[in-house]
Amino acid sequence: MSPPFVPTRVASLALGLAAAACSAGATPAAPAAEPPAPIVRVAVAESAPISPAIRATGRLVDAESRELGFPVGGRLTSVAFREGERVRRGQVLARLDAEPFDAQSAQADAALAKARRDQQRATALFGQGAVPQAPLDDAGTGLAVAEAGVRLARFQRTHTVLVAPDDGVVLRRLSDPGEVTGPGQPVLSLSTGRRGRVVRAALVDRDVVRVTRGLAAEVRLDALPGEVFTGTVETLAAVPQPLTGLFEIEVSLPADAPGLPMQRGLVARVSLTPAARGAGVRVPLSALVTADADRGALFVLDAEDRPRRRDVRLDTLDRDAVWLAEGVRAGERFIVAGLERVVEGQRVAVTP
Repeated sequence: MSPPFVPTRVASLALGLAAAACSAGATPAAPAAEPPAPIVRVAVAESAPISPAIRATGRLVDAESRELGFPVGGRLTSVAFREGERVRRGQVLARLDAEPFDAQSAQADAALAKARRDQQRATALFGQGAVPQAPLDDAGTGLAVAEAGVRLARFQRTHTVLVAPDDGVVLRRLSDPGEVTGPGQPVLSLSTGRRGRVVRAALVDRDVVRVTRGLAAEVRLDALPGEVFTGTVETLAAVPQPLTGLFEIEVSLPADAPGLPMQRGLVARVSLTPAARGAGVRVPLSALVTADADRGALFVLDAEDRPRRRDVRLDTLDRDAVWLAEGVRAGERFIVAGLERVVEGQRVAVTP
């Protein structure tokens, strides 16, 4: 016997009612949970004077030093001091072999004695009318030349001994006994120490125009980590160095600064803080998510601790921070660490 015929529309309606009944009995799906809030560090924007520090590297040297030598040439017989040794004014530093100069002095004395005899003889003969005026004049000229020769010989003999012009420290010993030195050739380099020590460094043009004489400076030596010396800008170059285009400055340090080593040429780091130029919001460089020329962006937190990207305009760059010209107001909070996990609008957890 054949099953009863059910119209297609009625069958479809029955299936729809059955599906609806099943759906009505099912548990509704829960909404998706918000992911855990990333942990970030924040800072509060504060207005600060725009005064980025100027930093330079130089060498610790003597403010005043001299290269000493003999005004005459000769063979060195002794050099009394070595590098690093202290000397007193008037102490003998070096000597030349004096024998050739003694011989020159004896020769000059003999020439002077002869010139005096010649002048006396010419004067007597001229008085007797035996000779004209010319021989008498020649004898006078010969006497003057002989006298000058004696003075020159005595000068040369005196300067075979090199003495210290002032108290100081021997920086370099440039010659040794037995060597032949020429007139004016340096034998020793001496620091007089009268003006203390200086750090010679160089600045680019945009920095040197912000520096003035008398500006305080902090000096740190690589050889003495943790030690800080206080100095003062003493000289500023008016023109740049031809090879580098940098302007040289000198930062003076007191000669009696405690802890200052006696060695010269040590590497020194100079930090200068010129007068402030207005004020602006200063933020660490780590807060910037982008930076291009004078434009950048960072994340500012709203009242619900949700980060909002904020475009900012950069004013002045420091070593580890930047002053903002606009974009963030004093008192606003911005993220400085943990940026790699931040999603705009997603709540964050602020760590103390």
